[in-house]
Parts: sequence; C-alpha cells; structure tokens
Amino acid sequence: MASCLLSLPNELTGEIIDAIPSLSDILSLALTCRALKNLLIPSVLNYRHISPTKTAVFWLDLARSPDLARNVRLLEVDSTLLEEPRGELFAAFCRALRGMSGLRKFDCAYGNGTVPSMGLGEVLEALRTSCPHLNDLSLGVYFENEMRDDWDVELPKFRNIETFYYSDRLSAPLIYAYPPFGNVLCFLFDNPSLVSIELHFGYNPRPLGESFANLRCPNLKKFAITHAVVLSSAFCSFLRLNKSLENLRIDWCECLHPPQPPQQTFQLHPRMPQRPRMLDSLQEGDLPNLRNCWVGDDDNWIYVCKAKPPLLRSLGRIRSYDFRRPSHSKRAFEAITAVSGSLKLLYGSLDHLKEDVIAAFPSLEVVSMQCYPSLPQVSGPV
Repeated sequence: MASCLLSLPNELTGEIIDAIPSLSDILSLALTCRALKNLLIPSVLNYRHISPTKTAVFWLDLARSPDLARNVRLLEVDSTLLEEPRGELFAAFCRALRGMSGLRKFDCAYGNGTVPSMGLGEVLEALRTSCPHLNDLSLGVYFENEMRDDWDVELPKFRNIETFYYSDRLSAPLIYAYPPFGNVLCFLFDNPSLVSIELHFGYNPRPLGESFANLRCPNLKKFAITHAVVLSSAFCSFLRLNKSLENLRIDWCECLHPPQPPQQTFQLHPRMPQRPRMLDSLQEGDLPNLRNCWVGDDDNWIYVCKAKPPLLRSLGRIRSYDFRRPSHSKRAFEAITAVSGSLKLLYGSLDHLKEDVIAAFPSLEVVSMQCYPSLPQVSGPV
C-alpha cells in the first residue's frame, strides 16, 4: 500500500492524506515505511493539532510556511496571542492563520478561558475568508475596560458551522453591562447546519428576546445555556421547533413574567402572580428525541417529564425541596413515573428521600450531584 501511495503524484498523495481525520490513523500510516514516516511525522502529524503553548518563533515560522499551515485541523489559542493586537506576535499569528486552509476547529475558549475582545475581529475575518472547511467554532470573550460592538461583526457571515460554543466574561467596571449579542444571534439564525450550541453568559443574565422562539436547526442534537433571561413561551417554542434535540442543559436562567392585563379595580393587597417557570409551556410530544437533560433551576425538570420524552435516559437536578409537601411529593413522583419506562439515571440532592425514590423505582440509579454532569459531546469531524 505504501509503495502505491508514494507512486502517485504529490498533489494526489496530499489530498488522500488530507482526508484522513484521525491522528492515530496518520501515525499508523507513517509507521508503514521510512519514506512515509519522513513525510508525515514532521510536516503533517506535528501540525494537525496546535495547542496554546506555541512560542513566537513557532508562529513566525508557520507564517512563512503555508505548506505546513494547511495541515492544521484543530487550533487552540489563549489570551497571550490576542493581548497586543498590534504586536509582532499577533501579526505573525494572523498571517499563519490565513494559510490554514484545512482548519476544521478553532477554539479560543481553551480550558473554559477567555480572550480579549480586542483583536478578535481580525481573527474572525481571517477564519471566515481563509478556512473554508471550518465547522467547529468556540469563542470565549473577555470584555475588559470598554464594550466593543465590532469584535463580532464577522460572525453573521460564517456558514456551515456545526458546533458553536460561546461564553463571555466581564471585568469589574462592566459588571452591570450587557455585551452586544445581536451578531451572535444572527450567526445562529444563518447557520441551520448547527448540531451543537452552547451559550454561557457571565454574571448578568442576558435577555434573549422573543425572536429566539423562531430559531430552527434541523439537525440540532445538543443545546446548553447559562445565565439567560427568556419568556417561557418563546423558549418552549424553540424546543418545539428543534425536535432532533438529544441533550439539553439549562443553568442559572430566569424566566420573564408574561405581560399582565391592567387592573380594573383598586386592590389594597394585590396578589402577586406566581413566578413563571422556564419550561412550563412544554406540551406532551415536544421532546421526542431528548435523551439527557439537566435543568438546574426551580422544578423545571417536572415540566420536562410532563412532555413525556420517550427516549429520556438521564435527568437532573432533582431536589428534596421538590418533595416538601404531600401534594408536591405526589406531583414529583407522577413526573418520574411519566418517564420511568426509559429513565436510567436521576441526578440531584435528595438527601433522606433518596431511598424512597429508589424503592419506588428499583431500576433507577440515583446519583447525588449538585452541579451538572458532562453531557455527551456532539461535533463534526475534525
């Protein structure tokens, strides 16, 4: 096989090697003969995955070697590259980036970190214009002393992204501000190819707006959101539109009160409306493919159960507070019963009620957990 591969024209050999996604497969191919070892290990295998530990010398060399840059498939960067967007290191990095025509995944949220918004706009422009195969984009953005509204202007121009991760973090002077989200939202609407979406907003809960109800991605498998403010009807409409959803995570989110009609008569002690739940607009049949669900706020898990997802295997976060009174306990047990045919794992903090739940559902594994478990990763090929 090795001799046949080496007998082909260099251009064709390069296209065949480009189509091999796995590093282990490239290494196996490299070990078949000395010629392929000398070809693949220094120039291909060592450049498929670029980590944040690279030095300025590396980026300067890569910027001068487009034949090496085209071999990069996964690029992870941290804040050191973007701290000085007018510096020599940043310029070399951008030149190297424009040569990465084979790049599949870009990650500047490495290790759940963030990068300064300054300079990120130029990076996104280079990715969009020079990396036609990019399908996995992870952005962790840090807003320091000013709220720039142009760092993400390139985002709505991206197409064919399958996996998207977004998080932001604010410095102390901006702690009560809302970073602009319009371009990120346009990006979501313009990429119906999305399979996985994660939106994690720092500090202040971010209003998503009613237009979120119309976001539809026919192949969406995973959706996670943290620190958002939504209308129940809008968010549940979003879930209803995306019936392919398999993994759902909601944490630290707030639900807006629907508009209330004006009071016709004066009331000395007006009755406050009950605080709405984020998922109380769900209906049976809305989540036909849901398999793993983590809802960290209030008793929203009960509304997930009422939708009766037939494939649900894991569910959290259940709390002993949800069983505080006989009427609440009955409601909670009825909710678990509605999904007991498929449910295998129950996450939560049930304290002394754990034994009661296990007795009622012997086939169910109850795991004590305060924070969310890792949902299965869903991504395109790298």
